[in-house]
Amino acid sequence: MLVTRTKQALINTFQKLKQEAIKHGLVINQNKTKYMRHSSVKTNVKNKEIEIEGMKIEEVNSAKYLGTIMNADNLIE
Repeated sequence: MLVTRTKQALINTFQKLKQEAIKHGLVINQNKTKYMRHSSVKTNVKNKEIEIEGMKIEEVNSAKYLGTIMNADNLIE
């Protein structure tokens, strides 16, 4: 899980993660890689995916992390 404050910070952090993964012979699975936007301000974003180094990353509204479901409204189930 990557946590950043801005889209640019997410891109930079993801690029570093990808470089380190490659050094250790690992590959980031595009089908399993998603991102979730947390914000107290609702925005009307039309494009729900971002592209980093040719990898399209889909936005999701909820995700399961360590057995806990989190959602974009900052609620934990």
